[in-house]
Amino acid sequence: MKTICALLILLATVGCSRRAGETVRIEGPEQLKGRHVAHMSSDFHKGTLQKLQPDVVFDPYSEYAFAFESLRNGKIDAISIGKTYAEIWTAKFPGEFRVAFDYAGDVCCFLLRKNSSLKARLDAEIRKMNADGTTEAIVRKWVEAAKKGTVPQLPQVEVPANAPEIRLACAAESEPWCFVADGQVAGVDIEILTLAVNRLGARLSPKIYSWGGMVDCVNGGRCEIACGGVYTAGNVFPTVDTSEKYADERMCILVRNEDYGGGGSGVAAFAKSLKASFVRTFVVESRWKMLANGFGITLLITFLSALFGTALAFPVWLARTSRVRLVSSCARVYISILQGTPVLVLLMILFYVVFGKADINGLWVAVIGFGLNLSAYAGEMLRSGIDSVPRGQTEAALALGYTPQRAFLRFVLPQAVRTVLPVYRGELIGLLKMTSIVGYIAICDLTKASDLVRSRTYESFFPIITTAFIYFVASWALAFALERLGRRLDPASGSKRKEGAA
Repeated sequence: MKTICALLILLATVGCSRRAGETVRIEGPEQLKGRHVAHMSSDFHKGTLQKLQPDVVFDPYSEYAFAFESLRNGKIDAISIGKTYAEIWTAKFPGEFRVAFDYAGDVCCFLLRKNSSLKARLDAEIRKMNADGTTEAIVRKWVEAAKKGTVPQLPQVEVPANAPEIRLACAAESEPWCFVADGQVAGVDIEILTLAVNRLGARLSPKIYSWGGMVDCVNGGRCEIACGGVYTAGNVFPTVDTSEKYADERMCILVRNEDYGGGGSGVAAFAKSLKASFVRTFVVESRWKMLANGFGITLLITFLSALFGTALAFPVWLARTSRVRLVSSCARVYISILQGTPVLVLLMILFYVVFGKADINGLWVAVIGFGLNLSAYAGEMLRSGIDSVPRGQTEAALALGYTPQRAFLRFVLPQAVRTVLPVYRGELIGLLKMTSIVGYIAICDLTKASDLVRSRTYESFFPIITTAFIYFVASWALAFALERLGRRLDPASGSKRKEGAA
């Protein structure tokens, strides 16, 4: 589902510009009157910009990569963005974009669990690093490296084997603050926290979450710190605490450079641009491996969830058809709750509430969540399939001397399976596609890997199209395999094969 939404956004961004031919140069807030400005959901400066220009039109975006594509294709006029991001964009795409003006100040901080005992100690270390210029040097090093397209080495620190672990939730989609390079989490935030935590006699254990997920992770106690280029604007939050600032930031307006001539025109220029995009997406840092590993995780979750959900469907069916009213009522409630609860909400409840304090891998939480969801539907499918088998089939089997159990397994169940297999096939294909939401619970599946690639390349075309294509091929292969299975279970199909052979 998330991949489909991303694909729709991509198609919208490459559509025709709605403001073709406009040549007004944006230099200040007055030129933003009636203009469309992209802002992120975590941007606290929407009100500040609106005070400068009340008639600005805000377009909300979930990712800078999509806003970047929209700006490039003329769907929006500007982006409200941190100055550090803007400097990197303009360096990576020379001449194509420019900073129109700055309009607000901000600070970079880490997020911690409310009233955490770690806060005072971490703040003290950050203040020391700020005072001796360490944080400033770290920020400058990573920003300059990002502009050049290089990745510095993280410091090697000595950590005692028995050192306590401090868990870190990373929204690793914000170069240079926190991002994934060569399969490892890197960036300003990681280096500062690694040094600070090491000075506290502990070791840092980072894990990748979504933006919303990392806050829930800290709230639920799964992690002690959250990071990822967090701009707090000095705000005090009701559910989390902020650390001492480690960098100052400016908010600015990024626009497309009106004087940019582009990379040329014609087929040759388009092919060159396409090749460069392909290399950035798949070749640099071997990013294709990230997508391949993510696809492997997607298949593993789908397979395990299908096994668990299908096995659980039988107890659900037995409970649903029980003659004990309490048992059947509980089964109906179970089915109603799972069918009426969005799978994403179910995963979030399991991960952050039910297993919030438990040290359980997100993959197993996903298997449990998807398996429970599938069992509710598969149990009802099994019930309807068994009910569709004429009662006479069982009576005839009993008359031939079969026990009730043997009669069910030999005659009733195979016919019921053939009846429900087409619907079950659709559920499994839906399950495969639903796994695209597991990035919210710290699993780097195919869709999450695509998000991480987009955050580094600032491009959407190849990551999204590739992800959509892989899901399509996997869904087609699954449907084909289940269709072949259905033919083998169909006696009529077997008779036709024998007649053809004769």
